[in-house]
Amino acid sequence: MQKKLQSLFVKVGLSFLFISSEIHASPPQINVTAPVQQKRIVTVFGNQLVLKINNDATSTINANAITVTQKTYCPNLEVNDSDCSNVAPGDSCILQLSSNTPYAPCLITIEGSNTANSLEILIAFSHLGGLVFQENGGRGKVVANVTQQFKSSWTHSNFDIAGTGYEDGVINTGLITMNPACIGEPSYCAALSCRKIGDEWYLPARNELTTIHSSLCSNAKIPCNFGDFLSAFYWSSSQYDEYYAWFIDFPSGINFQSNKLFGQLVRCVRVFNP
Repeated sequence: MQKKLQSLFVKVGLSFLFISSEIHASPPQINVTAPVQQKRIVTVFGNQLVLKINNDATSTINANAITVTQKTYCPNLEVNDSDCSNVAPGDSCILQLSSNTPYAPCLITIEGSNTANSLEILIAFSHLGGLVFQENGGRGKVVANVTQQFKSSWTHSNFDIAGTGYEDGVINTGLITMNPACIGEPSYCAALSCRKIGDEWYLPARNELTTIHSSLCSNAKIPCNFGDFLSAFYWSSSQYDEYYAWFIDFPSGINFQSNKLFGQLVRCVRVFNP
């Protein structure tokens, strides 16, 4: 709590009495006013995330030295806080965040040297045409941007495609695209449509899709924190049996099985390396 000195003269008879007192000023309150949660994205090797930080109009003193004070899970995040050294009540400043390193969504802390509160902000990272949902030691995975979202049946006919497990969508996609159910009707094959985006793209396995949900839609409601997912079913590349395959419901994250012939939404995935 900061102090202000207030002085006044009081007339007592023919004399003036000098009175001095201290007024305690409450620390300033800060908040983030822009952008909205879904747009708090850093583009790796690209566009900065610009956060607008406001010193509340009810504050009585300036907010000083506002910056990112904790970034444990995105240590190479770069912060330009030059605009936020001294912010008057009711005014705003901008923090510019950039990174040459991709990370899964990361919780950062923002505060000033004299602020009453700190802000915990969840940010995401865009890389190679998608949003990072998993990263470890510079290797990770991205899910395609919403502009690459499409609707498709799993396959257009029912075949038992053995080996399409819950963990590895790359293997699953290879098995599906080599199966007659996909080769015979390529326009109705979700896995093949992922490959058409690029050879490195694939239909995620069930557990990969679960990780996408927990990483980008942990709030379990629409709009998700990131990714512009719809309230809809999304195919995985994991087979349940000859007739059914697994999908995940957004935003709940619950796994279900659906007939392979039904059209569901698809978001493809790719791997990146250091």
